[in-house]
Amino acid sequence: MRVTFKGLKSRPRLFYYGLVSLLLSPTCAYTADKIYNSSFPSRERKEFVEQFKIPLEGYRSDIEKENRIGLLTQVLLREKFTRDFDLEKIVVLSDNILKRDFGGQRYYFNSSSTEAAHTIPRDEKHKDILRLEESKPDFFILAVHHEIKHTKTFDVLEEDPNFEAKWKANATENGKTLYLEDISVLKAIKITQKELEQQGFVSVYSKLNWMEDLAEFCANAELNPDKFYSPMYEHNNQRFINKVNLAQEKRLIPQEFSQYLLVRNLYRQSFVNEKMNPARAREFLAESEKLLGSIYECELRERRGMIMTFFSQTQDSEFTLEDAIKEHKKGLLADYKDVPSYTLNLISLQGCYVFLRDYKTAEIYGEAKKEYPRNSNGVNDFLKERGIKIK
Repeated sequence: MRVTFKGLKSRPRLFYYGLVSLLLSPTCAYTADKIYNSSFPSRERKEFVEQFKIPLEGYRSDIEKENRIGLLTQVLLREKFTRDFDLEKIVVLSDNILKRDFGGQRYYFNSSSTEAAHTIPRDEKHKDILRLEESKPDFFILAVHHEIKHTKTFDVLEEDPNFEAKWKANATENGKTLYLEDISVLKAIKITQKELEQQGFVSVYSKLNWMEDLAEFCANAELNPDKFYSPMYEHNNQRFINKVNLAQEKRLIPQEFSQYLLVRNLYRQSFVNEKMNPARAREFLAESEKLLGSIYECELRERRGMIMTFFSQTQDSEFTLEDAIKEHKKGLLADYKDVPSYTLNLISLQGCYVFLRDYKTAEIYGEAKKEYPRNSNGVNDFLKERGIKIK
């Protein structure tokens, strides 16, 4: 009996064709979805592109859900307030490999499990492209900040080619670099938070290389400022201090960041065991006034309003509840409005009018708070339409 291997030889070929078809089908579907969203964008996507002039690419189920456009808007407004930048486009990658184009599939197989996003650097014809993995909202926000810091760093390097050397100078010990430069070594490293802080790092991932160090450092300055107060002002960690000074100088973080940390700590000291320390509170009011007009204004107005509310309840106080209301309204008018502080200003205003038994006005502020998630740029117009005078 003669044995033939013809059928066996054809099977790998069929498998290859099947695999190619499997990978190309999502690419075709992705391309069709891209064309559809470009021609018939959702209201949120259209407003985002009009506001930032940056195309947004990805499935609606991955972008419009969980208010990702609102999260992107929040981050871009904050980053552009400190230092402007531009992008070719933003791509949100699905966690489902069958909903990615070929490039996204290749990235899925090649990327490290530590990566939540990456930036495709600019070339002669194109600007930077941000590719973001679908993830939980808090991690998504951190990833966007992180990648934008990369883009801003590319801009800084074009202005100051020596910037890389300046940053790396803060990550050496006994003449040797503290960067590991190898992801496999990074994954295996065992290091305490105290040791990281002593070396001038805010996360383990920061130790990979200087670019990741800078992006992690600056992104955390935006979202986790409490990581910086103790190293800078309690332990006098010169690595932290030098990095903050460099980042502030190049506007990779707000130039008022160092001063903000001190003012933020003053506010913490203004309340001990839910009781106000009048001396510290007055010091906070005086020092925070120097930062009004900065990126921190909305937050500081909210806290100033809270202190004025506490003062208004004491005898012979120089502040009234009306002063607190004016302060919270000024918070709504800040040039940059961070979501938590803007929301707290609305809540505080609602509470003030409840205390004054003006329930109609209090109800309007309550409605505005519910409306805010649908309006990433604030609800001041909503309030004006209902007869509320903010100015």
